[in-house]
Amino acid sequence: IPTESAYGEPLACLLSAARRTKVDLGDRVAVVGLGFMGLMMMQLMRLKGAGAILGIDLRPEAARRGLEYGCDRTMTPVEFALAGDDPALQKFDVVVEATGTQDGLSLATSLTREHGVLSILGYHQGGPREIDMKLWNFRALEVLNAHERRPDYRMDCMRRGLALVAAGRLDLVNTTSHRFPLERVGDAFEALASKPQGFIKAVVVAGPEGA
Repeated sequence: IPTESAYGEPLACLLSAARRTKVDLGDRVAVVGLGFMGLMMMQLMRLKGAGAILGIDLRPEAARRGLEYGCDRTMTPVEFALAGDDPALQKFDVVVEATGTQDGLSLATSLTREHGVLSILGYHQGGPREIDMKLWNFRALEVLNAHERRPDYRMDCMRRGLALVAAGRLDLVNTTSHRFPLERVGDAFEALASKPQGFIKAVVVAGPEGA
């Protein structure tokens, strides 16, 4: 694994979330948010036996990229809304929310079937969130806060994740879309915020190599 692509901490978070998210063989899975974390989580859901995976992202480019990484179908929220009551887009067994936004959480909730699993991978900042508790109750959802705070477990997840990457079971290297030398660290954060064409993950490297 190239050193600059060995993202230990995100991998640990992803492996923990995937291990704790219940996925049965053949389950219908939806991933809301196809940034770096969503793309990686989608691959892990496939490894766990998902039968079909829908990916949803605000950015058409990100939605298209989801197909390259293993989604069976992708769309934007606008396209999803226009699809109406298409039964293929309703009541998923497992839904992963990977946006960290109110809209993403609300959409993920609406996609989850009765007694389905709603896995909240997104990191929610910037104030409280609203949830439709009536719908959570009515559908008897199993809701997982898919974040991890146990250092020993995180280290085990990191080892497992790096082993999957080294074995070619998980495509981590190609998600490094932008590279910046240390003196351009500000540009790296700007790319993270603005999401230029082709952006998935930016890395700051020690040396003269740039984007």
